[in-house]
Amino acid sequence: MPFQADGSFPTGWPPCSVRCAAPLGGPGYNSQPAGTPTFAPGENLTYTCMEMGMLSGDSASNEHVLTCGSDGNFAETWPECTVRCLVPPSPNGFGEPVGGV
Repeated sequence: MPFQADGSFPTGWPPCSVRCAAPLGGPGYNSQPAGTPTFAPGENLTYTCMEMGMLSGDSASNEHVLTCGSDGNFAETWPECTVRCLVPPSPNGFGEPVGGV
């Protein structure tokens, strides 16, 4: 960027801002495609367990959400993608028995 005659930067340039670049996916997770935009602090980026039936960590979802931090980095903690059996819904809307079976 060229300086002006007085040594200052030209006017009209957008201000600098902190942005997060998408990290590679953790083990078992998808990666973001080339050209994925950067993210502002507080914005989320969702990764998905790649194998069918895998769930992210202790959640009942196959998705893991990272949030862009104010330092320009995503906090990269990757819960393991694992296969777990989910409790099927009760037929006809009945709940769990009270006091045991």
